[in-house]
Amino acid sequence: MMIATLNNVTKFYENTEGVSDLFASIPKGQIIGLLGANGSGKTTTLKLLAGLLRPTAGSVSVLGQSPENSRAEIALLSDLDSVLPWMDHRNVKFLNTGLFDNFNPAKYDELVDKMDIPKDKMYKHMSRGQKARIKLASVLARRCSLILLDEPLSGIDLISREKMLEMISSNWEKEKSSIILSTHEILEAKKLFNRVMILKEGKLIKDHLCNETVEAEETDVLQLYRDVLKSNTSP
Repeated sequence: MMIATLNNVTKFYENTEGVSDLFASIPKGQIIGLLGANGSGKTTTLKLLAGLLRPTAGSVSVLGQSPENSRAEIALLSDLDSVLPWMDHRNVKFLNTGLFDNFNPAKYDELVDKMDIPKDKMYKHMSRGQKARIKLASVLARRCSLILLDEPLSGIDLISREKMLEMISSNWEKEKSSIILSTHEILEAKKLFNRVMILKEGKLIKDHLCNETVEAEETDVLQLYRDVLKSNTSP
């Protein structure tokens, strides 16, 4: 089953090209690492898949429809705060229960416990790592076909990153969904990836399917990324 497709997608911002001529198909059952330097088009790609941006040319499809018509099946964790400063974990649960029919409050409570999210703090008093974890809990508590995670590990402590990666792995419904994870923390996150897509200057220049086991993986993901980014060949 194909969850999403990008068909010859180009996105311009005024005179700047965000992404160019993207072709990709996302079947169910994959965790995909979306990799690239800052400004390579990762966030643009995720926003196109989420229906927050429309392509200048080409088409984006999620479950055979436009992303706008499939939003109930798409969960996006963006770099923007979706939690108000005065909210605690109960307020976050109440908000998401009202917004999303596929939000599971019991699952959210379980994730809050497992990720050690404080229950006696307002969001504005949480650490950066705690804020990142409560946002991730909100997303993983939704039953969606396409989960888009935009730099969830950025700028947070090692323990928070480890907890979040564990929760992504253990709460992924492989039979139903796929996850696209944009990150610079490749060394830590690569063990999750079934596939990596590497962007450079808005173009997809490497689409690499990882093997089932680390032992069988001929090309190390981190080394692959280094080789691609160091290449002098224009995409």
